[in-house]
Amino acid sequence: MSSRILSLPHDVLLLLAGHLYGLEDFSNLCLTCKEMRSILADALPNTILRIAVRQSHFSPFPSSYLLVAATARELGNWARKSTTNEETLATAFQGGFEGLLGLALRQCSLTMSQLRELQTIQYSIVNPVTNASASQQWRAIPDFWSGGASDAASISADASDSFFHIAVYGELFSPDIETYLNGNQTLPAQ
Repeated sequence: MSSRILSLPHDVLLLLAGHLYGLEDFSNLCLTCKEMRSILADALPNTILRIAVRQSHFSPFPSSYLLVAATARELGNWARKSTTNEETLATAFQGGFEGLLGLALRQCSLTMSQLRELQTIQYSIVNPVTNASASQQWRAIPDFWSGGASDAASISADASDSFFHIAVYGELFSPDIETYLNGNQTLPAQ
């Protein structure tokens, strides 16, 4: 790597990292030399989350759903810190997953290590579960593969959406459920 770019202040190099287009660009920049890898090790986890969100718009990994699920517990814990935070979360719900993702970008973070774990989860758990669900839908249509359905798109294959809804809401509200299960609090009366 040219010594001229390394002569820039580390803060400037960290700011530049936040403008990279994808995670592969970040990884490649880290691999250019030991000094750059050392500098980028100090990149804020929110910077890495922002790069991951940017990449989710053009790449199957990470999906925005996966990123919301990965940050949901942190978001839920943040919301419990004040009534204002809870109201902000409630407002974000109105924007669906995009609203939650926007709030996560402001309040949460991910590290490269966490993203590697997410990639393993995506390919070893999420994809097989959602593929199995779609396969069950196909089998439910008589002669699906022999023209039983006029169009494969007619299958409602939103299994990944459902999977992520369960994961996100489970993570968002898990501290409340854990508190209840530990006997420290009762659920509000209906």
